[in-house]
Amino acid sequence: MQTDRENSEVFRSDAPGRDDKPDAWLEVVGSRYLLDWLAEQNLSLAFTTYQTGKVFFVGCRPEHRLGVFERTFAHSMGFWAADDAQTLWMSSRYQLWRFENALTCGQLHGEFDAVYVPRVGHTTGHLDVHDIAVEACGRVVFVNTMFCCLERSAIAAASCPFGGLRSLVL
Repeated sequence: MQTDRENSEVFRSDAPGRDDKPDAWLEVVGSRYLLDWLAEQNLSLAFTTYQTGKVFFVGCRPEHRLGVFERTFAHSMGFWAADDAQTLWMSSRYQLWRFENALTCGQLHGEFDAVYVPRVGHTTGHLDVHDIAVEACGRVVFVNTMFCCLERSAIAAASCPFGGLRSLVL
């Protein structure tokens, strides 16, 4: 659907189960050159928003239209993607999730070249995890803002450097 804004387009979320609804719950407006840039870079964007508890994937569809895919995870915040985009980590209110791309290189599922499937979910409790990173050795590191500390994954209880609080980490 075209808008009055020059070179802008309005796109509706095409989340499964929304086909019978005439007014989608979400409209995404791309800036003038967003589609061209996504196509030129051959990439999609992924981000979280804790206000709506969503993780979004935004990319360029084959017919040069914006594609928006979203899923709900309560209080989703921290997000990390591997350099090869095969693994994603995301935090929600009480969990750290690891997603893996279920497709092999060059394989398509419809028009999509990646399908991220949750493979591991670690229940952490409400740690208010903001940022996530994965070290070269594979260890997950995240910011635990509930207790003001940086956590490194280990199957043990770790002491936080601020205040002497203890929290269970992966």
